[in-house]
Amino acid sequence: MLDKLAFSGIGLACILLALFGLVSGLRTNPKKTALVASFPIVLLIFYAGLDLRWDRWIISMIPFSAILAGMGYWSISEKVSGYIKSGSSKSAFTFIFALILISHPAYASLKAFNNKIIPSTRVIAAKWITENVPQGSGFLVEMHGPQLSLSKYRFFEVFRNRKAIFVQQVRKGSQFSSNYIPNTRYGRFAGAPQKRLQQVLKNKRINYVVLTEFHERYIKEQARLGGQEPFLRIYERLFENSTKIYEIQPQDGILSGHHIKVLKLENETIR
Repeated sequence: MLDKLAFSGIGLACILLALFGLVSGLRTNPKKTALVASFPIVLLIFYAGLDLRWDRWIISMIPFSAILAGMGYWSISEKVSGYIKSGSSKSAFTFIFALILISHPAYASLKAFNNKIIPSTRVIAAKWITENVPQGSGFLVEMHGPQLSLSKYRFFEVFRNRKAIFVQQVRKGSQFSSNYIPNTRYGRFAGAPQKRLQQVLKNKRINYVVLTEFHERYIKEQARLGGQEPFLRIYERLFENSTKIYEIQPQDGILSGHHIKVLKLENETIR
């Protein structure tokens, strides 16, 4: 989490500056400095005690870290100004100093922007499926999967981890485009008990399964915390009883999106 604060939050240089500002502020105005510093410290301790951590939680620490960095900037500027007599030299120092401070977050922002404009794995996977999978096939798609035509294929989502529902039934009465758009409310079929997933695949005549990044997530969580065996067993059964016919994954600066696998089920069921 600290690396997110250092590189994509306020920058590594600003983190160092915030530490300097903390030390300097404790010397000159200890009460106010301690008050400002207590918020990110308490938040960090709180986050460290949780089993689940999201990168976006670091946003709440950025304002307080930026205040400390500002204190460090002011302190250094005051000291340097005593040695620089020329006004143009002071301006040049301020410009170069500011440029160093924003370099890391600016690079992170540029990288994020580039990831928005480069081709997406979901778009490429959708094109491949449309060109290579027979129309009328049944799909079970994990969330964040590719968008596909509702008129060409049958789509199912796992509703509350219990049963597969035809996608038109899931979203009855809601407005959606002519494409199937996997969302965050449904589709995590790995959370369903194994026997229910077997019934889903058999009863609904599902031919293909599209996986996104959740298998990798469960592997990482298993290594870090454990307790993911039921989910991993479902994936193992899927891989044992299917053939991977397509795979694409993001590449830094070349492809954005998720790691996508398309599995063709054997006999449309899991043994």
